[in-house]
Amino acid sequence: RYDSAYFFEKIKTNHSYIYHLLDIVPNDLFCEKNNNLIAKKVERSPFLTIKREPDLSFKDNKAKTFLDIREETSSTFQGVIGLQQNQSGHTIGVGSLALDIQNLFRSGKQFKLDWERFSEQSQSLSLFYKHPFFLDSKISPSFSFELLKQDTTFLSRITGIGLNTYIAPRIELFLGYEA
Repeated sequence: RYDSAYFFEKIKTNHSYIYHLLDIVPNDLFCEKNNNLIAKKVERSPFLTIKREPDLSFKDNKAKTFLDIREETSSTFQGVIGLQQNQSGHTIGVGSLALDIQNLFRSGKQFKLDWERFSEQSQSLSLFYKHPFFLDSKISPSFSFELLKQDTTFLSRITGIGLNTYIAPRIELFLGYEA
């Protein structure tokens, strides 16, 4: 059985997320094939990189994995916000914001927000959230919402839900529904 992992560098990301990402959850059965794929499975994460192949030790029928992993910043923020006066004299906010957080609360959660407004009655909004390994399962649910409004003549809303799971070290299966 897997015991735990030892990290050569201090890792701030929740260790439970890393265990599920690499399939080395403590007390799960040890699998040598799985252990040989750890370096490829680290590539599943946009904010973790592996510096060298993992090492392994056995003690009291437990496997301890030694990982030389580095966390990297991969979140981005871009924005321009301004004020514009409309014909009736009211001031409105206009601009563009793009936020992409890859490791929300150091738990592997992903959040994206894109917003644009360049006129009084037209704007677009896009939201995305992914919760990895929900309730310690292999399933990662996701939610998306898109809004497009152009003047008073056009309004489009799309809401989506999805389920993600890894079926191979670098292959993720996605099932989704949009309405």
